[in-house]
Amino acid sequence: MPPSVSEDAQHEWLLLYGKAFDDKLVAARVMYSSCKRDVEKMLEVYRREEKELHPGDISAMEAPMIYASIYFESFLYFIVGALDILASINYHFIYRGDNRTLTESYFKKQMENFLNAPNINRDYSKLILTNKKWIEDVQNNRDGLAHKASVFLTIEKDRIMVTKRRPYDDKVMLNKLPREDLLQYLDNTFVNLYRFLDDYIMVHRKRIPVSEAARVRLDSLEKDQIKAVRSS
Repeated sequence: MPPSVSEDAQHEWLLLYGKAFDDKLVAARVMYSSCKRDVEKMLEVYRREEKELHPGDISAMEAPMIYASIYFESFLYFIVGALDILASINYHFIYRGDNRTLTESYFKKQMENFLNAPNINRDYSKLILTNKKWIEDVQNNRDGLAHKASVFLTIEKDRIMVTKRRPYDDKVMLNKLPREDLLQYLDNTFVNLYRFLDDYIMVHRKRIPVSEAARVRLDSLEKDQIKAVRSS
C-alpha cells in the first residue's frame, strides 16, 4: 500500500480484505460440512451393499461421490484463498516496515519469507513452522487438483479414501500415489486451520499497533473462531 494512502482509505481497504477473508472461511466451513455429509451417504450405500440388503444398489453411490469430490476440492480452494488474503493483510498492515523482505501475493511464498527471516517476528515464524506441514499439504492438494487432475475417491475397509496430489503429478499412476481417509483429513484440516488462526490472533495482539482498523479486524477474526467452535 502506498504511504500516501489516507487513513480512511487504509481502513476501508482493511475492511474489504476482512470481508473477503470472512467469506472464504464461511465457504470453507460450508464445504467441510457438505463434503462430510456426502461421504457419509457413500458409506451408507456401501454398507447396505455389503449386507446385500439392496443388491445392485451401489449405483446410488455415484451422486454423493460426485458431490463429495466437488465439495472437497472447493474446501481446499477456500482455505488457500483465505490464507492468501491473510498474506495481504500481513503485507499491507501488520508488517508494512518489512515489505522489502516479504512477498505480498501468496501465503505459501510469504510463509517461506518468515521461515528464512525469523527475526521479523520470532513468535509468528515459530507458529508458521509448527503449521507448515498441514498448510503445505492443503496447498499441494489444491495445486495438484487445479492443474491437470481431479479428485479420486476409493473405498477401503469401510473408509472413503482420497488420493493425495501434488502439483504436476498427473503422469504418476494413481496406485502409486498416497491415499488418506477423507473424513479424517477433513476433520484434521478444519481443526488445524482454526487453531492456527486462533494462535495467529494471539501472536499479533501482542505486536500490532492497535489502530481502530486493526482492532476491528482482529476482533472480527476472534469472533469468527468462537462461531466456528460452536457450530462444529
